[in-house]
Amino acid sequence: MAEGFELDRARLDGVSRQLAGCGDRLRAVSRRIAGLGGERRSGSGELDHACAGFAEEWHDGLGRLAHAADQLHAGLERALRGYAEHEDATAQALAAPGFGAHGLGAHGFGGG
Repeated sequence: MAEGFELDRARLDGVSRQLAGCGDRLRAVSRRIAGLGGERRSGSGELDHACAGFAEEWHDGLGRLAHAADQLHAGLERALRGYAEHEDATAQALAAPGFGAHGLGAHGFGGG
């Protein structure tokens, strides 16, 4: 069992908030880098080609990171919602009339 398991919801909410805008920020940087990939006139065809390759690779990589950040955010939000729902349901069940030690019986299953 998960004895001693503890979830810091406040901390995970903070992580979720940080992830919420991360994908958009990465996409914005990716677009700026893609804009650098236009035709260059450095005087060196080799340098221009290398810069275009750099911009293309980083544009692609940042796009992938943005997608991953979006997926992490969505997954964390689903996990937090599920945890909160189960925590609330458990609290309601424990507060239900007849659930106390007397209502469960000596072995905790009711009937005694």
